[in-house]
Amino acid sequence: RLEEQERAALLASASLARYTAGTVICHEGDPPGALYIVQSGRVAVLKEVEGGRPVLLGYRGGGEVLGEMSLAAQQPRSATLVAVDDTALLEIAAADFFHLAASYPGIYRAMLSVVSDRLQEADEARTAVMQEGRGLAQRLEMVTGEAERLAEMARVRKETLELVVHDLRTPLTVINGCLEMLRQSLPHDMPPAIFELLDISQ
Repeated sequence: RLEEQERAALLASASLARYTAGTVICHEGDPPGALYIVQSGRVAVLKEVEGGRPVLLGYRGGGEVLGEMSLAAQQPRSATLVAVDDTALLEIAAADFFHLAASYPGIYRAMLSVVSDRLQEADEARTAVMQEGRGLAQRLEMVTGEAERLAEMARVRKETLELVVHDLRTPLTVINGCLEMLRQSLPHDMPPAIFELLDISQ
């Protein structure tokens, strides 16, 4: 989305930061201190919901921009970013970004384009959820009588739980097996923190 001159200026203002897998890059509510570009690795975007429970909004990989929404709005971070893999990020301090944007308007246009893409993704997700909700509502309306409605809801819930359990069981079993193999293959003189991480993962 950038011209060569704009890209060079942006890269010249960026610093490279490396994060190991599992490291929190920034927390929801933090001030918008920097714009991030994923150079390598993968970052999870998490949002807290009622009770402080995190919900995964998605993943961002190589070449994708993070932190653009809070930077553009000058609002606190709206999500927590966590390195899923060992990750390298190009970080551009907010002040540097705005200085660059003043000198190179194409940079600001590119960021607005990224923000627009994110808003469109969110709108598409919201539309899909609404359509799914309407479909469920229509199914329930077709069922006559309160007892039949309750039976239909119980059946849909049971099917959904069975699908979720089925879809989760295999990968969780594989992950658990890999973690156990890793535990067995690690030398016993490894730092205790490594084994604590394995316990947490399991």
